[in-house]
Amino acid sequence: MLLLPSFLPLTVVLVALGRACLADSLNASLGHEPRDLLAPRKLPDADGNKYRFKFGGPTLKGDTLFGVGIGSWLVLESFITPSIFDQSGKDGKAVYDEWTFVDAVGAQKATQILRDHHDKWITEDDFRLMKEYGLNAARIPIGYWAFDVQPGESYLKLDQWAMLLRACEWAQKHGIKVIVDLHGAPGSQNGYDHSGHRGALNWDKQQSNIDRTLAIIRTMATEFSQAKWADTIIALELLNEPKGVDMAKLKKFYQDAYHEIRSRGNLAVVLSDSFMGVGNWNDTLPYPQYEGVLIDPHIYFLFTAADLKLDPKVRAYRMCSHVAQFKQINSEHHWIMTGEWSPASTDCAININGRQAGSRYDGSYKGGGNNNGAVQNANIGSCAPWRGSASKWSQAQKDDLARWWETGMDAYYSGAGGFFWAWKTEDGTAEDFSYVAGVKNGWIPKNPRARPHGFHCPGVKEEGAINLSNGSSDGGTTGKSQASMAKRGVGGIAARSSYVPCSIFGSTLIVGGLILLFM
Repeated sequence: MLLLPSFLPLTVVLVALGRACLADSLNASLGHEPRDLLAPRKLPDADGNKYRFKFGGPTLKGDTLFGVGIGSWLVLESFITPSIFDQSGKDGKAVYDEWTFVDAVGAQKATQILRDHHDKWITEDDFRLMKEYGLNAARIPIGYWAFDVQPGESYLKLDQWAMLLRACEWAQKHGIKVIVDLHGAPGSQNGYDHSGHRGALNWDKQQSNIDRTLAIIRTMATEFSQAKWADTIIALELLNEPKGVDMAKLKKFYQDAYHEIRSRGNLAVVLSDSFMGVGNWNDTLPYPQYEGVLIDPHIYFLFTAADLKLDPKVRAYRMCSHVAQFKQINSEHHWIMTGEWSPASTDCAININGRQAGSRYDGSYKGGGNNNGAVQNANIGSCAPWRGSASKWSQAQKDDLARWWETGMDAYYSGAGGFFWAWKTEDGTAEDFSYVAGVKNGWIPKNPRARPHGFHCPGVKEEGAINLSNGSSDGGTTGKSQASMAKRGVGGIAARSSYVPCSIFGSTLIVGGLILLFM
């Protein structure tokens, strides 16, 4: 009896936490949103933010970004528009990025090809179609050479900046929000071909490269902070996928670029997670000293032999494991925006590993491309079925893509939202990376909130999501398709529920509290 007064407060706390945890487990099993039990909410609800979009997603009572990335337009990528590179007449050892393309064909011919491409690859109709498909945002990459080319650099400063502004006007007309992404920086920030120059990784080696990058951020911030863009341009991404650079210099650049943007207005600021994981950036530009900051992870399951060989259940679990982390960080530290992802489960897309670099899936990868280090092939099977027009792919292939698209929508949009990579590819090329091809061929529904095949991460139910498995024509699953999926064991996502441990923990708390009470 003498112990009761000292243990009573602890007993009450343990029992209360246990009951809350058990309640959340029950809610999760019913498809309701769980609550964060102990974590304090540090970021304000979206209704209170002063930015151009109600960032934060459902966890902060905000809107969700349902976007696409406009690839290989103002920054070339050989797996999205291979026909441009083929015009060089050179193989993948000689021409593999925008720098070597200009070198190979010469400035005069390259100017003609690139201007024609800029005019035709993206038009107003693309933004009209985005709206029709239920999207609300586009992430548009641009390279530094749109602003600044110095002697010794092979890039062509053409009409890229003017084309970007025109695209923003189209987006404005059709109600599409825009995030502008600096995809390639002076010296290259990652040595990848999509930075403009593969192999070179010199961005942080010379302060002049960083200074030039900061000047470009200043130019864009000045333009896009104007009131005329207030309903359209919502954020600037400071640097796409910096990797292998000096982290102290990168973070100093982020801080300086943030101040350039914030001193001009209320554009949000996007930071790449540099493939380090979103949790490693909690102390970078932290709230409330810094406001309006998003962290951008890029998530793929196809660039290693191990990922290609993943059991579907393991892959689903790994994808869905992002949900709890994204929600927590999105509520407490920075908004989380998945800037690139794809449902592709093979690296069979031509040039996906670099121009003519081969594929691990069929064992043809010989190294090089965007990947350094040991060559590890998966040798799973032929890539032939995954190439060419998706209209000729089997129903089983389309069901596979539907599974990973729906799982990805639950997993990667659980923070502030996300952007599918990419909006479109050339016909018959890398169509498992094409949002347009996905809608046309049925593995992506026109309503991005829909889950026509019924796939969800455990405990996740997107607000406003609808199930179209009754055969609706809006990307719905036909009975034949559903039967095919059931036969192949592609039912609901067989991922381990992250709320089972909470059930056990909750029960333990209650029992422990009662033991203390009656000691």
